[in-house]
Amino acid sequence: MFKPPQRINEKYEKPKSRYPSKILSAKAIRKFAEEAQIPLVAERNDKTETYFSRSRKPVVTTFFDVEFTRADVGTDPTLHQNQGKVKLTNYYLNRIRRVASRPELKSKLLFAVADLQRNMWKLRQIEGIDVDDIKIITTIESGENTYVMADDFSVETIGSFVTEFLDGKLVAANEIVADSYLDDHDEM
Repeated sequence: MFKPPQRINEKYEKPKSRYPSKILSAKAIRKFAEEAQIPLVAERNDKTETYFSRSRKPVVTTFFDVEFTRADVGTDPTLHQNQGKVKLTNYYLNRIRRVASRPELKSKLLFAVADLQRNMWKLRQIEGIDVDDIKIITTIESGENTYVMADDFSVETIGSFVTEFLDGKLVAANEIVADSYLDDHDEM
């Protein structure tokens, strides 16, 4: 099975996968095909959302101005701006891939990028985030809980954010809202 070439980096993952067993069953093949087609860091959009929602793994999503399409630049200034967005997308993807490729994380988490503007509605549901000033934000969704990375984006901060999540040291954004609501009403 081949992964989409424009969505992978061969430094971090193989472009194709081979079915790992000699025993064939419809359920096993379906599971393999579903997992093998998703890159190490996938794009989270309307088409791929079902994969993330069906998965039982927590999803680490970095929201920013995602742009994968390369265009012939020519003299059109808007296409020059597009090329800058593609480079920025690749920059962020490669930083996230560094964390996602760690062997201890591959089996525990899913990693994704999502377009900030198309997912503004999702971010507005998380209390304590001023979505108007955000250029990039990383969250972890686990069950009904959402955890928000407070630090600036870097390989180190994403790595420590994920490690703290796996160690159970983070407080979910919805728990923070509930606690602050109770604190405000206890003072009366």
